[in-house]
Order: sequence, then structure tokens, then C-alpha cells
Amino acid sequence: MSSRPQKQPSVPPLLPPCDQCLHRKVRCDKTLPKCNRCIDTNLNCTRDVVRRKPGRKKGSGLVIQRLRLPARADPDTTSPDSKTTEGSSSINDEMGAPVLIPATVESTQSPVLKANEISPQNFNGSWSSASSEAPSHTVAVPRRFSYEHPATILSNLPYLTRHIDLFFGKLYPIWPIFHETTFRESLRDPDKLDLHQVCLALSLCALTVLHVPSSTAPNPEPRKLVAQRFIDQCRQIRSTYDYIESANLSTIHTSLFLSCAEIEYQRERSSWFLLREAILLAQELGYYNTIPANLSQPEVLSIQRTLYQISLTERGLTILRNKPVTVIMFDAPPTERFDDEDPAILYGIQSLNRLFNLLDEDFLDTWVHNVQGPLSPLAAEVTSKILAAQQALSNLRFDVTGLTDVQKADILITQQWLRLVFWQSAMRQGLLSSVNKEPALTYTFPCMVAKALCEVLESISIFAIFIHGMAICAYLNMTAYQVMREMLAESIRIWAARSKALPFAPTW
Repeated sequence: MSSRPQKQPSVPPLLPPCDQCLHRKVRCDKTLPKCNRCIDTNLNCTRDVVRRKPGRKKGSGLVIQRLRLPARADPDTTSPDSKTTEGSSSINDEMGAPVLIPATVESTQSPVLKANEISPQNFNGSWSSASSEAPSHTVAVPRRFSYEHPATILSNLPYLTRHIDLFFGKLYPIWPIFHETTFRESLRDPDKLDLHQVCLALSLCALTVLHVPSSTAPNPEPRKLVAQRFIDQCRQIRSTYDYIESANLSTIHTSLFLSCAEIEYQRERSSWFLLREAILLAQELGYYNTIPANLSQPEVLSIQRTLYQISLTERGLTILRNKPVTVIMFDAPPTERFDDEDPAILYGIQSLNRLFNLLDEDFLDTWVHNVQGPLSPLAAEVTSKILAAQQALSNLRFDVTGLTDVQKADILITQQWLRLVFWQSAMRQGLLSSVNKEPALTYTFPCMVAKALCEVLESISIFAIFIHGMAICAYLNMTAYQVMREMLAESIRIWAARSKALPFAPTW
């Protein structure tokens, strides 16, 4: 009788923990079709994430490549002055932009260097003299030079087209400072790009990621982390050439965008420095005096709007950060618009001009120098100016049907914020009184502003508010702080009045 091998019972395959339990770092019972943890929390039980094997991962060979680099050089054709060492950066590893650190740079090494004016001839022969005195050994210098073509840099940027579309779709009403069609056409022709335009694209992406919610989806990383990579990459590329000496309008736009991006990280010094950089570059290029006559109409309009946008940004930071004003431009913004632009954009610019023109030079000087106490010889004049500004702000009416939601939030919230700013100026100069007949000169005026602001917020979507970033949140926080302060002071006054009627006096 032949003996048959007994059939072993089948063992069910060992399932890995589900993605949800792995992310929550809890024990998974690995049941199908849904584990008990996911049933209790009403989550989808999936196993889509590919698990990486534990242990050391295979390297990319960067160290070996760096060690082989000196051996590849031909001693007969390569001079000691052209030896280079390679530096690595975490930003370049992630963004795909390798960086080389040369001891000296020759004008024949790369066509990109010629295109972007970083050859020795453009530095008045200073580099040529340095190369003749260079030692025979490798020298590392602090400034790093990228040999990648601008088109290659942009091709390595994730979701570049999406971020540009989001900027022109969501943020352009706030920053209508360049021609959309011209900007997009320049990106379609990568061979004609220069590093100024690459830095502008990077700063634009950083600003978009910071201000537009869900702009990084489906990337699970925080928006500030993604935006910081764009900022670091922009700074790194700027360090590869002298962007100050070769500055143009794109350089000014880049500094302006980086300044506003730094506000989101609450880096006040960096933000103010970059704004001043944009102002000084515009002055050095002569834009505040005369605009070159050989420019096209979109370029002229872009310069005019850029200067006016810088003026608005500087005045806003002057109030929020108590910074001195360098450039005062209170002329009306240009009345023309770009051919591919929504007419509501121009109306929004003109509406903001009606608001910010109330912040004249005298008021800003008084605000910055923090003049406190009653001004006996000028009290009447200052009071009349503040009351006139408050009356103008109260009487201003805007056709909200001709505005986009983003412009509507910007203009209406700024209007109420300026009412509070002029009230604070009166408080600093000792012009407030609890018995004053003018409501704008009483202590309870912030409550009136808060009531009007609540009515404004009810008519605006949350997205239109949040897309402005930290600046508009600072307006709201400033109003809320003053309201809480006055409510506390009023409660103390009421308590003090009631305590006088008590048969005993308080002990503190």
C-alpha cells in the first residue's frame, strides 16, 4: 500500500499593516477587508504604500564621482587655474541642480556664463588678473557657480506650470505687475531664458505655494517647506552671477516677491532688506526718473505698476513695522491696462490708490517718529487732518461688482484697517477723550471699526482672505487687539464706578 504525502494546510499570506495604522503608529490586526482600527475610526483600509526594505540603502555614487573628478582632467590640456572642486547641497540633491565651485572661471567654459554676463571681461579684468596669480593647487571660493542651462533648471522644478497657472488665476489681482502673455512666451522658449527670469519663476512659485491653499497637492509636505526650497534655490542661483550689476526689471520683481515671501516666515529683517533692495535697484536703473523710450508699451506699463506696487508695499510695512519711508510716490497709478487683462484689475488698482493716498508723507513721518503727547501749537491742525481722513474713509464707496473676490477682500479690509490706523495716531498724540463729540476721537471707536469689519467679513469668502497671507491677518489682529483692549478698559471703568458705591473700598 503506497503511502501518499499528506497535504499540508495552506497558510494565509502574511499581510503588512495597513497604511492608516502605519501612519498612526498603532498596532494593526491585519484583517480583511478592513482592520478593526480602521472600522473604529471610519477610515479607508488600504495597502497602497510601498514599504522600503530596512537597512542601509544603495548610494548614488556621488563620493566616487567626486574622487574620480581630478583623475579625469588631462594634465597636458588643462591648466592648474581651471581645476575645480565639486560641492554638494541638499537643495541641489532634491531639486536636481548640481553645483560646481571653481577656483577661477574662464570665459570659454560654458555658453551659459556668456549668456548671463559672468565672464571675466564683464568684471573689468579683475578675474583675469586673479587667474594669472592663482596657485597651482585647488582653491575653493565661497561663491558657487552653476553650469546648468536655465532651461534645465526649470525642467527640474516640480509642478512649475501648475504654480504659474495658480499665480495668474489667484494672485495676479494682488500683483498685476507684468504682462502674462509675455511671461508665458518667455518660458516656452527656454533657449532665450536668462538667470534673471529663472529666479523670477522660482520666487513666483514660492509666493504661490505660500499664499494659495492646496497649491502643493498631492504633495503631503507642508507648504512652507516646499516654498523654502524654492527660495533657497533662487538664492543659490543668484549667487552664481552678479545679479546686482546685471539687474533688470525681472530682478526687481524677484526681490519684491522674495520680500513678501519672507513675511510669511515672520523674518522681518529679511523682508525689509529685500524690499529696500528692490527700491535701490529701481533707482539705479533710473526708473524713478525717466523710463527708457525704446521699451514696448507692456514693458513701460509693467515698470509703472511695479513702482506703484513697491510704494504700496512700503507704506504698508511702514505702518505695521514702524519703518522709515525711502521713496514717496503718491501719483495716481497708470490708467492703461494690459491687453490680456481683466478690466476689474485696473479698477482694483485705482481703488487701492484712493485708500493709500491718505497716508501722505507728513502722516508717515509722524507715525515713524512716534510723536506722543499733545502737540499744543499743532493740535488743532493735526486733529483736523485726522478727522478729515476719517471722514474720507467713512464716505468712500466702491463698486464691489466690478472687483474680484480677492480685490474685494483687499480693499474693504484695508479701508477699515486705515480707520484704526488714524485712530491710533490720534491716541499717540493724546487727542482722545471719553467725552469728545467726534466718535473718531473717543476710546470706543475701535468697537465701531470692529462692527463694520465684521459686516465686511460676512460678505467675503474665507479663501479670498487667506490668499493675502500674513499681511491681511496682521490687519485683523491689530483690530481685534484694540477691541479687546478697549473692552477691558471699559470693564475696569465700570467696575471702578460700581466699587465707589460699595460700603468698603477694594484692597488693591
